Amino acid sequence: MRTITICGSMRFENEMQRIAFELEIKHRFNVLQCIYGLKKEELTSVDRVVLEEA
Repeated sequence: MRTITICGSMRFENEMQRIAFELEIKHRFNVLQCIYGLKKEELTSVDRVVLEEA
């Protein structure tokens, strides 16, 4: 698994969260970022399995 960091203006917080989520779920990257505001309820059971395998 590869690790990347997302940095940017908090003006683009929503875009950075969307990109981080996509990289984690679809491409199995380990993403480090300052803010991660997703709630567990927003994840599907498949998403949770993928993240737990990481």
